[in-house]
Amino acid sequence: FLPHTYPQKPPLCQLVTTGNGSFRFNPNLYACGKVCLSLLGTWSGPAWDPNVSTLLQVLVSIQSLILVPDPYFNEPGYERSMGTRQGKISSENYNKTIKGGTISHAMCDILQSPPPEFAEVIRNHFLLKREAILKQSS
Repeated sequence: FLPHTYPQKPPLCQLVTTGNGSFRFNPNLYACGKVCLSLLGTWSGPAWDPNVSTLLQVLVSIQSLILVPDPYFNEPGYERSMGTRQGKISSENYNKTIKGGTISHAMCDILQSPPPEFAEVIRNHFLLKREAILKQSS
């Protein structure tokens, strides 16, 4: 969402795939929908600079910093266990939980109740990708 103060202020970002506020997909993605990213002003670190920051920068940051293969290590302090046996086990367990939530909330929910304007695109995507999705989800 781009508020009337954009680009002087950062865009507003809300995760809506949360299982009605019941599931947290990532340490940076809260069940309430909050997206923690310094550019958005919701986390510590480099802040939004209206002279330099862009919407593309926000999207790339979400993709590269949040939507990562091992989100367990995004939790503050957990990065210290990266590369250890316990860190690997904890990350794998976290990913199993995320996988179940993804199937339930980000896939099944959207298939059962797609936004009308995207229903055909969503249905076609899952039909075209069904084999890869089934293989990955098993």
